[in-house]
Amino acid sequence: MACVAPSYHGGDAGGDPPEDQQPKRLPYQCEGSGKRGPTKHKALKKNFKQNNNQPLEIKFDVGDLKTFKPVGRYSDNFSTYIGELVRKIPQYYESWDKVPEADKATLIPNLQRYFKLQPHLSDQTIILVKNEKRTVGSLVREGLRKDFAKCYSGNKNRFKRKWFDSADSIEEARNRKPPNWKAGDDEWQKLVNFWADPKRIKQSERNSKNRSKNKVTTHQGSMSFARGRHNFQSKEKKPEDLVETWRKNHTDKTDQFKNEENERIYGEMKAIQDAIKEKKMDPKTDRQIIDEVLVSQNRGHIAGVGRVVPGMGSSSRSSQVDEGFCTREEMEEMKKRHAMELQEHKNLLKQFLEFYNRQQAVTISDNIIVPKSDTCRRKRSPPENDPQCKDTFGDKWCCHQRFSRLF
Repeated sequence: MACVAPSYHGGDAGGDPPEDQQPKRLPYQCEGSGKRGPTKHKALKKNFKQNNNQPLEIKFDVGDLKTFKPVGRYSDNFSTYIGELVRKIPQYYESWDKVPEADKATLIPNLQRYFKLQPHLSDQTIILVKNEKRTVGSLVREGLRKDFAKCYSGNKNRFKRKWFDSADSIEEARNRKPPNWKAGDDEWQKLVNFWADPKRIKQSERNSKNRSKNKVTTHQGSMSFARGRHNFQSKEKKPEDLVETWRKNHTDKTDQFKNEENERIYGEMKAIQDAIKEKKMDPKTDRQIIDEVLVSQNRGHIAGVGRVVPGMGSSSRSSQVDEGFCTREEMEEMKKRHAMELQEHKNLLKQFLEFYNRQQAVTISDNIIVPKSDTCRRKRSPPENDPQCKDTFGDKWCCHQRFSRLF
């Protein structure tokens, strides 16, 4: 039985390469300082234009592995665009949960500009997860939150290695601000202070130690298990054996194992399948075989399958759904409600003004402006000379003028 140590690199049991093998990309504060310029999303914009400038269809892994990762034709465009949006968020927050809701609120509306997300987010289909009823919409939303958090963590880790870990001292890191840094010196010092926190340094060392325990390596690149299986099923019109999926994602382009641990794990899983075919063992599904051979210590994913969304794992802490996201439709609805509430308040104020002036035997129009002077608006004479003006507010001001000053 293999024990797969937590990798802490944002992967999904083989869905992503380790950080040192991922493509390097600088955050928005210093775009242009590397060899690559800002992402232009040419493929995304081309697909969008070919679709008559209408949002593209996007699918999620709802029925197969239930990882709720994006799958289908445009899933690579979708994931790339998420990375670009998250890259614009400052990196000095401790975690994604600490990022202000104002920074998160625009992510889903921006995604909806190019992708047809609303049918998934509003899907009220009930799925039973760990004896708990959940809607597909809530699980898709939580899957997106995990994608955002993973991108945010990955951006921070890559940038930290390049500009902080490589420095000989904290003082050197403070003085070696990246070229073309756009956020100002105060923001750079804040970021260095974040990295230099002793508790954070200790946590980083602990994570590095844990990563070194992981002997299982993948060769699938950025394509998740869910996306690879979806592509296979779309082509072959049948689901792929999960053990075969694992083998494909842990061998190189020549179909060879480059790691003894990978080869040993696959051999153990294949032996169980052969024993079942020869009726030497009771029947088991490919998922049961994976669960028997692979044991993950990372509560964030299921070994050989992928990430865990809240409600599908053992952690009660992960069952909290981030309420900081709103869709474009939800944002428009909030704007409408706000406008209606504002208009209602204006109407109430207008009614009160009309009532008040009726009590004073005065009628006003919608656009009337009560002059702020010591003369009465009605007779243009000092209040003490106007018999109809009462000193209702306890000073020399005319009641009409005093009222206008309050509002």
